[in-house]
Amino acid sequence: MSNKLLFKLSSKEINSSQLCVHLLNVETTTECFMKALTNNYSTVENLCIIADGQKLLTLINETVQIIHSSIYSIRDVIPVWKNNKIVALLLATTTNVVVIMHPKDDILIFETIYLKTEIQAICAGFSQSLDDMLWIVYLYESELYYAKKQLLVDDIHQIKIQDKSFVCLHTYDSKMILGLTQDKQLVEISINTIERNLSIENDTFINLHSNMLQTATVMMEKIYKGTQELQVLNETLTTETDKLKRINLYAHKDKVLFCPKITINYIANRLFLSANFHDVFPKNSWAVLNVKFKHQNLFCMKKVVNQETIIDIYIPENLAINFSQIAVDLITFKDEGHPWCLIRNYVISDYIEKQKKKRSNCDFINSKIAKLESLIREGNIDMKKLSEIKKSVRKEFNDI
Repeated sequence: MSNKLLFKLSSKEINSSQLCVHLLNVETTTECFMKALTNNYSTVENLCIIADGQKLLTLINETVQIIHSSIYSIRDVIPVWKNNKIVALLLATTTNVVVIMHPKDDILIFETIYLKTEIQAICAGFSQSLDDMLWIVYLYESELYYAKKQLLVDDIHQIKIQDKSFVCLHTYDSKMILGLTQDKQLVEISINTIERNLSIENDTFINLHSNMLQTATVMMEKIYKGTQELQVLNETLTTETDKLKRINLYAHKDKVLFCPKITINYIANRLFLSANFHDVFPKNSWAVLNVKFKHQNLFCMKKVVNQETIIDIYIPENLAINFSQIAVDLITFKDEGHPWCLIRNYVISDYIEKQKKKRSNCDFINSKIAKLESLIREGNIDMKKLSEIKKSVRKEFNDI
């Protein structure tokens, strides 16, 4: 067996941490990444990535090849996973610079990324939902940072996470990162949490301090006071609008055709007449129920507060009730120091109107009969007068 010199290491080198080695094979690495690393040699199943200072090399079948030379010293090679496969490698340097090595059309692409701080520990992966979107979690002086970057795009989005103090990070799988806190607790950080935090548009979180809230109480009191004043003004406007509508109703002298439900009740050996009105009167007006007798006029007023209004009036036992003598008036506006707006007979009973119409028709017919009898007695009747009487009767009853 013969020994071969692959590449030289300085005899003065005593810090072995400057030499980083990472093994790749076809089982854990995507096909396109392996093709880019091996120049499309499909027979290669294993290879070794070596970082020596500023140089990045590949070892394939005892052949060493430099694939990248950096101006920064490479201190670590981190695999980047997606769907449980390595799709790229992240080169961490001794500064705030990292280099992402990924395939593009079977060619290796090296992109330089500038982070906010130097790097104590770092993990990376690709988004499960967005194509070519790289997320990075890194640590510096126990402070945690998230970053995301679209491949082949210069912009990078970074945020600082106000969370526990970490001392170490390590990729567990393509969906989970493990972090070790200063109090030696192992914390799981899911990729979903990282991507959800990175979806926030602001580049940084704003830290709230107690002095920011010193004037909050004063501001809330002013807002509350302004809200109360606005509510009072709104109530006043509603009241005045309602008042104007009722005054306008009086001005038009509008009336309604309605037959209220009237009942007679005996309460404590006393007789009461009760009238029920539903959705007849406007709110905040006053309904007046009148009952007329030969020598007396009884009435009762009640303010309208909702859709149903019931008015009860006491009837002395010695008085006989005539339902045709019941009238309902409406006071649309009643205010101290101002004249009242009264609409007499606001509610017109359709039954009473029919009875009045019937009596009127009877009186008309009786008058025509009397006129005809008078003409017969006088012997002063002819076809012309009979035709005039007939026409007047037809005209009177043309709506029947």
